[in-house]
Amino acid sequence: MSFVVISKKKGELRTPDAARFKTIQSQSLDTWYHSINRTYWNRNYDRDVSSIFTHLVEVIGGMSSLASNKRKAGIEPERHIAKALAWWLTLCGKLGIKSVEEMVWDKFPHACPYCQQGVHNQDICSQKKAEGTGVSWETLAQLGKTKERPARLSAWQTMFQQIYPAGQTEEYGPSFARLTEELGELAEAVRIFKAEPGYILSEAADVFAWLMHIQNIRDTKQGVSASQRGNALEKVMSEAYPTGCPDCNQTVCACPPILPKTIGRIAHEVPKGRGSFGAEGRFMPPDKASKFFLLD
Repeated sequence: MSFVVISKKKGELRTPDAARFKTIQSQSLDTWYHSINRTYWNRNYDRDVSSIFTHLVEVIGGMSSLASNKRKAGIEPERHIAKALAWWLTLCGKLGIKSVEEMVWDKFPHACPYCQQGVHNQDICSQKKAEGTGVSWETLAQLGKTKERPARLSAWQTMFQQIYPAGQTEEYGPSFARLTEELGELAEAVRIFKAEPGYILSEAADVFAWLMHIQNIRDTKQGVSASQRGNALEKVMSEAYPTGCPDCNQTVCACPPILPKTIGRIAHEVPKGRGSFGAEGRFMPPDKASKFFLLD
């Protein structure tokens, strides 16, 4: 289910009124999942999974300025958390995952998957990891039956704050290091997806958990109260993805495959005159590369 607002011109967006915006903002995580993928499914249909994954990595690269304090024109790292979430949802959609809520809940049923505590216990986790015990999926499934699953995005963020509290003095750097580690594991899961699809479920859930933790660090630094936690992320998501694509103003995205405004958004340095396949460029077309590398 998703909330689409259509103007008199078929398929064209109009700005939601306050009541509709509030409804959009309170959507469940799975409703966001359906809404984002309905908007961008046609545009991403011909893209492979690796292409979607690299875009997710690109957006998280923009987020990293939260840790480095390096500002780039056109990059709002706080809004990039919502962008990263949208591309995470897109990746899950491309992989054909039925429910992202079930996927995340399978691993995080309002508890740390390793110590199985409602508040992460580092000593127990370290001991279990040292023993190579790993995750007990059966135990987590039983835990999930005894607890209430979060009903909206802000509630998921709050749940992760309760499991892994973000402290007032916590820095972004270590969390980005862990997120990078999880992206590497997710990349491996993407690479071997056809051989063993199950890896994706655990690794995608981990990436979501770290995105929530980074948002929790930001909210904690901003002095956000427990009752207001998650509201900022929901607001940005609702503004960025209200009822369709804000770039082409259509309920189903009709943007070109590569938007001009996204070229050089993260990487600004292009060597002048070298980015071509011509005589002066630094690239070879596939036929010449094949001859070059296979030449005896």
